[in-house]
Amino acid sequence: MTVAIVRTHGGLGNQLFQVFYGRLLAEQEGIERLVRIHDARYKHGFQGSEIFQGLSDQTGSLRSAISALRIPKVLTRLLPGSTEVIRLPGTILIDGYFQRSEDYARFPEPKVAAGIARIRNEFGIIRGQGKGHLTHLRLGDFFTTEAAQVAHLNDRLDAIPAGGAIITNRDDLLTNALDNPVYRDRFEHIDTSDITTEDLVRLMARYAVLDTNDSTLAFWASLLSGSELHLSEERIKRLMVTLRAADAGSNAIESKGI
Repeated sequence: MTVAIVRTHGGLGNQLFQVFYGRLLAEQEGIERLVRIHDARYKHGFQGSEIFQGLSDQTGSLRSAISALRIPKVLTRLLPGSTEVIRLPGTILIDGYFQRSEDYARFPEPKVAAGIARIRNEFGIIRGQGKGHLTHLRLGDFFTTEAAQVAHLNDRLDAIPAGGAIITNRDDLLTNALDNPVYRDRFEHIDTSDITTEDLVRLMARYAVLDTNDSTLAFWASLLSGSELHLSEERIKRLMVTLRAADAGSNAIESKGI
């Protein structure tokens, strides 16, 4: 029996892309068993999320050892045009980021929509019920120095509309910035230091407008909830257009009762 192994790494936003793609590929290839192996050997040590229902993390020692070689990742760095999917006898290795719109061109839109709906259900998010404006600023590992984080934060505070809310992974920096009386009563600071990353996605999904500095976590919260998303990276914008088109097509069919 052929087994597909998706190697996840990075934070939850990255893991969602990796599992989403792995599920689509496994279904298209008629593979009944998809295994997730999480790699936490990175600087920030992000752990594998338990949100993915029914996804096994058990495989044989040989397959685990082969996956640990990171063959797809190595080949994409050494050989331009190489794929992030490698087929071996009895095993398909899936190891990449899968954050480009062209990654999903091979899959029919109804399958893409079903994959999005599955993740939406796993989070318990209901599309189209968001209200208000939320700014999500990922600091920390997005910047090389603390001074750069503070500068970015101060710059973005001026753009937050009155009555909006803001969250960040550096609540200490935000608290210091809000000592400025100009900002103190203008918007709400939601402290997220004690909530899980999965609950952070659910929190963001409660808003109708999401403004982010290109966080993949905010991307998924917006995609799952159907909220308006403001970001700057063109590659991610194109991907959102691609996935929203599939999701919207599914929604139109559902609303017509087809």
